Amino acid sequence: KEQEWATAIDRLGQARVDDPSDVEVGQALGESLYRAGRYRESEQVFSAMAAADGGHRASHQYNAGNAAYRDGRLEQALNQFEASKALDTEFPSAGKNAEAVRKEIALREQKEQEQQQQDAQAGDGQEGQEGQEGEPQDGQQGQPKQGQEGEPQEGQQGEPQEGQQGEP
Repeated sequence: KEQEWATAIDRLGQARVDDPSDVEVGQALGESLYRAGRYRESEQVFSAMAAADGGHRASHQYNAGNAAYRDGRLEQALNQFEASKALDTEFPSAGKNAEAVRKEIALREQKEQEQQQQDAQAGDGQEGQEGQEGEPQDGQQGQPKQGQEGEPQEGQQGEPQEGQQGEP
């Protein structure tokens, strides 16, 4: 429940302040933040742990990558997965997630280019028409539909894999 995550985060945050070197507390805090949907904070905790805990650096960077992905920051997620993969070549999920994010970035860039071309073509044909100045109107092509660009979607093909080693 949301309130239980908030309580856990408060307690774990205090424990982390008391002993920043406690890896288990850091892991639990990062996971609690992730499960509460506070992805940017979760990424920050896992990134800090990756810098401090050399023994599990690849796992912490992988978790930071998942948090960045959930936060919609694909480039940051890709960087984290690549760093995880470079640290531990036996960590197959990091490589798979990096490839999935690369594909998603390319797909989004392609859609963006297509949209810009459509907008440019629509603008060319609308010159001189009163009140239309090249901007899409409600319900026309060109406006992102809810759940499109800017946020990862659950269950999409190519989405980074969760539930792997070290992932919250």
